[in-house]
Amino acid sequence: AMVAGKGNTATSAKEAIEKSYAEDKIDEFVVPTVIVDENGEHVYDGPLSVKCNLPTTIVPVDWNKQFKGSGSYSLTTSYVKGKLNGAFNISYKFSLVNAPQGYSDTYTYSGSFKNGVPNGLFKMTSRTSYDFTANFKDGKLVGQFSRKSKEGFGNFNITGTLTQSGVPTGTWTYNVELDNKNMKFENGVLISVTSEGKTTKPS
Repeated sequence: AMVAGKGNTATSAKEAIEKSYAEDKIDEFVVPTVIVDENGEHVYDGPLSVKCNLPTTIVPVDWNKQFKGSGSYSLTTSYVKGKLNGAFNISYKFSLVNAPQGYSDTYTYSGSFKNGVPNGLFKMTSRTSYDFTANFKDGKLVGQFSRKSKEGFGNFNITGTLTQSGVPTGTWTYNVELDNKNMKFENGVLISVTSEGKTTKPS
């Protein structure tokens, strides 16, 4: 509904929420809905900005301990004929208010859309846990791709390149926990894997 302008429909936000609540889908589970006019045509064009505080959430740690979490959320984007177009930004902040050493993080997502599909550079970052960078062209992953963990959140790093057709090419680095290897691709076909100094070809 948010990306392509397809899905459940309603003629107002109030109607959309009432329909969702009638199905017992409330709070963050409210069903994404496309706002249309009486003829079923998209009515929303232009910028959109959403900002809200998230309700306090109980986060269980073990049988005898639980923390209270709180946060905030913001989204800015724009639509043309009911489809996402232009810049897209999300910021999500979360903190555990009674954790012994305290915990807080900020997640940011940024990118751009064209006629409802990803187009351009997308970045997702967390202050404490990870960085993600990818490029899209008309909805396809192309160019440089990177997903890297930050210190203290395990070893989960993947980097590589995709062609303009969206298939892997060249050397990809894959480091996930104890599994560390380099994979070489040609036009989307895996031709060799190097791990612990040994290079093998896929069977």
